[in-house]
Amino acid sequence: TLLLDEFPRWESRYASMMLKRDRRIDLLTTFTAAPAKGRMKTGSNSFPKTREELFAYHILVLGDVDPQRFSPEQLESIKAFVVERGGTVILMAGTRHMPKSYAGTLLSEIIPVRSVGAATPPTPPSSHAVHPLVMLNAATGEDLLHVGLSAKSSRKLWEGLPGMNWVHPGVRVSPAADELVQVRGDGPPVIVKSFAGLGKVL
Repeated sequence: TLLLDEFPRWESRYASMMLKRDRRIDLLTTFTAAPAKGRMKTGSNSFPKTREELFAYHILVLGDVDPQRFSPEQLESIKAFVVERGGTVILMAGTRHMPKSYAGTLLSEIIPVRSVGAATPPTPPSSHAVHPLVMLNAATGEDLLHVGLSAKSSRKLWEGLPGMNWVHPGVRVSPAADELVQVRGDGPPVIVKSFAGLGKVL
């Protein structure tokens, strides 16, 4: 698994910590805020130099990274990682770039949400806001979301979670994607899945 984010924000630090705890996962975490001449660093501890090296991964976690950090060839490699190699890309929304800045890029075709509304960045996380979650019917067959012994118990457990202190408000689900988890009361999507070629994007 390769995890990329612009800065070590709370979400990427937490994801990195949890993935490192799983002995089945070999994780490389890279932060891109110090690029080489504005571009993504490449090498053994950074973004893979070649498409073949990227294809050696199974999962790519892409956080709030400025798409201008990538060269066109790197963006094409990420798309091919999903479509041709059958890899999984997990996108983590952010207040700066994900998903807004990816509109019109080579990755926009495989991203399962679209930005809507004003171009201003969403409100940053607040410890005062609570967004309770609900698991939708489309998530019934998703092993990833089954935290209980049955679909019914999983749904109940999801609804019993304390909620999130921040969600990206300015997105809508793409027509070909499945919304799996949302903010209760027909709120914004929280987890969305779509297939692209041989792979999938969350």
